[in-house]
Order: sequence, then structure tokens, then C-alpha cells
Amino acid sequence: MKFLASCGVLLLTLTLCLSVPASAVTVRSIAVGDFPIAVAINPTTNRIYAANYGSASDSVSVIDGNTNTVIATVPVGSGPFALDVNPSTNMVYVANNLDTTVSVIDGETNTVVATIEGFASPEAVAVNQQTNQIFVVNYLSAQVMEIDGASNEIIATLQIAGQTSQGLAINTAKNLVYVASGSTIFVIDGNTDTINGSFIVPRSQGIGQWLAYDEVSNRLFAIGFAESGDVVYVLDATTGTVLGQITGDTDTPFQAPVCVTVFTPGVSVLISDNSRNAVIPASETTFATLRTFHARNEPQQIAVNH
Repeated sequence: MKFLASCGVLLLTLTLCLSVPASAVTVRSIAVGDFPIAVAINPTTNRIYAANYGSASDSVSVIDGNTNTVIATVPVGSGPFALDVNPSTNMVYVANNLDTTVSVIDGETNTVVATIEGFASPEAVAVNQQTNQIFVVNYLSAQVMEIDGASNEIIATLQIAGQTSQGLAINTAKNLVYVASGSTIFVIDGNTDTINGSFIVPRSQGIGQWLAYDEVSNRLFAIGFAESGDVVYVLDATTGTVLGQITGDTDTPFQAPVCVTVFTPGVSVLISDNSRNAVIPASETTFATLRTFHARNEPQQIAVNH
């Protein structure tokens, strides 16, 4: 269901819907492929891309954000698990988790123009549109691989020490890439392709598959697992200091948060809670949840068109 907002907000659950961040909420559903699990937006073209992970699809649905209709379905590799867009080049990068490839879709023609091989269970993708670098996390090998967007070739492979890696976020202005592995967030310098630091999240039993970075507040948001339950850690992206935790409402704490993303830069984030069938805005500064959008069934990833 996917949730999207008429103010330009798209939330992926397992259907696609529209909602307004106000007291009155309008919801629309857009039928896409089998088990949509990831979503990305090109704000320049107002196109939304949904990765259909189910074996009956193995495709990416292309949605016109003006009409909220599917205008194309693009076959990709097996198990498309994550995707991101370079608005500058209008290219879409799809991590195919089950066949170890990345598909490159031309957003103008809605066709696959390249299939890049050599990955190991790719589970996250992040694009730096300023440098045309694409970073892909290999879950099984705990590696980050870098693609040159001009040549569609792998130009660097970085080994992340520790456990399997999943979460990925990027500071495009400084070309810094953040990767979660176990209870540690590693910092990669995209200019030199070197690991130049790491943050250990104290009292964390592990960081989940999702990180988000807010360039306005210079904060990192990481879904984690603590002794007290599932939380979203809020960190200073320079020092790695944990500034606070978002835990959900007192009466309804998080049960299975899956994704966090920046809602209003410098102000708030959005969190999807898979078990509660909810998408929840929360303050970046007070760490309080603000209200709840109810999803129909197991909300997954979220994308916002700012």
C-alpha cells in the first residue's frame, strides 16, 4: 500500500495512496505490481517509481504524480528491493536483490538502458546527483560499491568491518555516505572512496535497514533495536552523538518501524511502523510523535517530494 500526499508527499506501504498533512485526510489507492516494497521520486519530472519485489512482477511501476496513474511498467532483475533517482540525469537505479544486479532505467523512455553485474545481495541505493555517483550496499558481503553514473561501471568497492550492512544515506553537499552495520554507522568520503570515521550507537542492539540524513539540521536518523524496544535514534551527523530517541506514543510505542525519512527539512521526519499499519510524523527536536496516518497493510518504505 502506498501513501502519497496531494501536497507532494509519497509514502510507500503496500498500496499507493494520497494524503494531506492536515486534520482532513484524503486517501487514494493506485494499483501497481506484486508486493511493492520500495519507492523513489524524481521531483523534477514529478514521476514516482515503485519497486515491485514479488516474483509475479520483478518490475518498476512508473507513476505520473500529476494524475496519480501508472504510465509504464518496466521489467527489471529478480527481486527489486531498493531504488533511487538522479534528477539531474533522469536515471533510476534499481537494486535487484535476488540476481545480484543493478538495473538502470532511463526516465525519459522508461526502458532499462544498462544492467550492472557484480553485486552480492544489493539492498540499498543512494545517488549523489551533484557528482553522479551511485552507492550500493551489499547486504551479505558487508560492502559498499560505487557506480560511475556516466559509464555505468563499478569504480570502487569498500569493505565495511563488522556485521551485514543495510542502511544507507548520503550527504550530497559534502559527498559523505553513511552506512549502518550492526551497532555502528560508518562514514565514507565519496571524494576519496575511503572510510574516514564511524559512530557506535550506544545501548543499541543493532541498526535496521534504513538511515535518513537531513542536510538542514545535519542530523542522522537510524531505526534501531534497543533494550527498551524499537526506536529511531537521532544523531549529530558530525560527531555521532545520540541527541535523542523517537519511540512512538506512550500508549502505542513502535512495534516494527521499517523506514524513516525527512518530512519537513529541519523540522520533522516520517516513520513507517509495519506492525501498527501506520505512518507517523515526529519532531526532529522534541522527538515527540505528532499524529498518525493509518495505512492499510504493513507500510514499508517512504519517499517525500519536497
